Amino acid sequence: MTLSRSLAFALAAVVTACSGAPDAPYVASHVAFSASPTVLAPGGTVYLTLTNRSVTAIGTNLCPNVLERWEDSTWVPVGHIAVLCGRIEHVLGPGTQLNSVMVLDSSALAGSYRVQTIIQILDDQVTAPVVSNTFTVQP
Repeated sequence: MTLSRSLAFALAAVVTACSGAPDAPYVASHVAFSASPTVLAPGGTVYLTLTNRSVTAIGTNLCPNVLERWEDSTWVPVGHIAVLCGRIEHVLGPGTQLNSVMVLDSSALAGSYRVQTIIQILDDQVTAPVVSNTFTVQP
């Protein structure tokens, strides 16, 4: 490899390392979305906490919150998911959190569930999904 080529690769690495905000998958991997309790009955209340453990601000309005059930080795959306979401209502800086609740339908089937929501990485104006831990519905 020639010296000029080596310098070009080194410059590209420095520019990449020093450029802008972290990418969406990295930020999303540092956002915790927890659901509690871990076991509840149909019609029960799920308490949701979104915690920003990344180094950049994120935006959310916890919309849509999509409830998913584990069926046949895949996650399947449950209930009505066609939701029109407004603009960002909450900006979470690094180390901050947001709490919300979701009430399950009284006809929810027994099984494993999780909640998926969308965050926006404000530095680069892209969105990324985040999912909660799983919880169990038992009649």
